[in-house]
Amino acid sequence: MEGLITFWTHALAAALFASLLLWELRRGRPAGTQRYLLSAFGMTAVWAWLSAVAPDALSTDYAETARNLIWVGVLYRLSQWNGADARQRGVLPVYVAVAAVLGMHLLIGALPLLVDTSDPASARAMMSTALLLRITAAAGALVLVHNLYGQSAPSSRGEIRLAMLALALMWGFDLNLYTLAYLDISAADYMWRWRGLALALVAPLFALSAGDGQGWRIKLSRAATFQSISLLAICVYFAGMILFANAVRGIGLNWARAAGIGLLIPVTVAAIALLMNARARAWTRTKVAKHFFEHRYDYRAEWLRFTDTIGAWGPDAPPLGERIVKAFAAILESPGGLLLVTNDSGSLEPAAAWNWRGDAAPARDAPRNEVTAFWNAVAEDGRMIDFEARRGGWATPRERALAVPDALLAEPEAWAGVPLIHERRLIGLVLLSSPPFRQSLDWEDYDLLRTAGRQAASSLSEAHGQQALMNAQRFEDFNRRFAFILHDIKNLVSQLSLLSRNAERHADNPDFRADMVATLKSSVGKMNDLLQRIAPKGGARIAQLRPIELRPSCPRRSPTSAVVTTSN
Repeated sequence: MEGLITFWTHALAAALFASLLLWELRRGRPAGTQRYLLSAFGMTAVWAWLSAVAPDALSTDYAETARNLIWVGVLYRLSQWNGADARQRGVLPVYVAVAAVLGMHLLIGALPLLVDTSDPASARAMMSTALLLRITAAAGALVLVHNLYGQSAPSSRGEIRLAMLALALMWGFDLNLYTLAYLDISAADYMWRWRGLALALVAPLFALSAGDGQGWRIKLSRAATFQSISLLAICVYFAGMILFANAVRGIGLNWARAAGIGLLIPVTVAAIALLMNARARAWTRTKVAKHFFEHRYDYRAEWLRFTDTIGAWGPDAPPLGERIVKAFAAILESPGGLLLVTNDSGSLEPAAAWNWRGDAAPARDAPRNEVTAFWNAVAEDGRMIDFEARRGGWATPRERALAVPDALLAEPEAWAGVPLIHERRLIGLVLLSSPPFRQSLDWEDYDLLRTAGRQAASSLSEAHGQQALMNAQRFEDFNRRFAFILHDIKNLVSQLSLLSRNAERHADNPDFRADMVATLKSSVGKMNDLLQRIAPKGGARIAQLRPIELRPSCPRRSPTSAVVTTSN
């Protein structure tokens, strides 16, 4: 019965992954990352089939190692999709280490062919070493999955979420399986039999993730760095598994093993939730920073990231206002924000937005006198605005004394407001959305954001000054051009006035009439040229070329006829 379960579950997994491979091949010629993906599907199907027909064969063990190597290659290929910067190269040693561990397992598997392993002690040592290598490889692969998902930009995480969940399930099951097998080989028999079913359950996740036919194309977040907290969590989990298994083994009861295996399910679910859920990760980071470190912020890292975001440049760099909002949102892990400024009439208007999901102009209907009083009060006070505290009723008396417009308090997306003050003038106000895990703002938030607000206000004020200077230069250039235009108009008026006075005395002269027609045509051409210059996108009038006979003009110099061109 146990052999049938092992056979049919692994055969089902092999059939599903083979179907995935054929389905992808029928959709067109693979290219890029999709080739690695198809190779991973194919090797997973081969390993599952070998596990069904020959679970104890050396070829099955080698196939599992090859499967893991190809999947790690898929992760590396995805991480290099948009090129590797310094942060991406920092993760390369982890890929090399995982690949080296898998290569060492290949050598361990080949030892029975090279040396005598009939001694029970040698066999146990080799088995323990192989299991430790499997545990290390599974743990390292989980770290790489977490790193790749964490580095992906929010806009591209949806394309790989199901695939990363499937890989986390696959390697998470392997980690639990080999940990139990290392501690007590008989305790893992039940998981060995149902391993194929666990693999079959992740196949639909791969199918859904690859359903768009584009492979997995992700955009890496340049602000993301490799977080060793995932490696620490896996090590803590591994140590906890060892302690729990030793305790279960010490009890010696028959139900203890079943309880230990049953505990793996909620633990695995909790680990996956921590990996994929932004709120759970934010809660964990907050608690770790609160209880393990003196300060919640790494001020050096925060300041470098802040200045790097604001100072970004290049053809693909967003406008300064959007960069300012993004920089403040990164400090509080806010998903979006809005920059408000005052216009010439004294009303609040949006100047920039980044992932803002609320009203685009939340204070458009606020009375002007109320906005003016609020703006002056914020400039004088200089403190952050905790909108959630104001709405919840736990704001301090000093915070309640600030007359915030009702339109801003009624905006549900407004969680915190950061004033941008430069030389005692309020340049702008950054509204931030609430982070995945809400927490009360404290003195560290106020101090850091106040300092960052001054830096951002200085940059924004300088940009406004440069814009005003450019406008003044354009206005001066317009005045200069207009002066030349007035001069040309004055000349035309003088010319036409002289023509009209002479027309009264010489209107009967045919030569005068011919000269008058030529003069009028020239004046019309000049006026059309002026109109084209005044137009928004106008330029100088294109000169029309016409031939002129030179013989009547200079018969002595040119005995032969010549033709030249001139403009009107």
